[in-house]
Amino acid sequence: MEVSYDVKHNKVEALVKEMIKGNKGNQMKMQAKEWKKKAIKATDVRGSCYDNFHSFIKDTLQLKMGSSKYECKARKGLRLEHV
Repeated sequence: MEVSYDVKHNKVEALVKEMIKGNKGNQMKMQAKEWKKKAIKATDVRGSCYDNFHSFIKDTLQLKMGSSKYECKARKGLRLEHV
């Protein structure tokens, strides 16, 4: 939903009512709730973001400790793979 630069009180009022009570507003609220659930799942322990970050830290520490050569490869997030 957008409001043009030539804003009229009636148009703003109609958009606010649509967001609060209308179908479009309800759809946006449901979508926001879905995104919230997905974000919580991804960042929770054993979620995809958690696992990717854990692997990144583990591999970075191994590099710092002088492990053998590693190469960066994009595969389900950032991963370092042994060459």
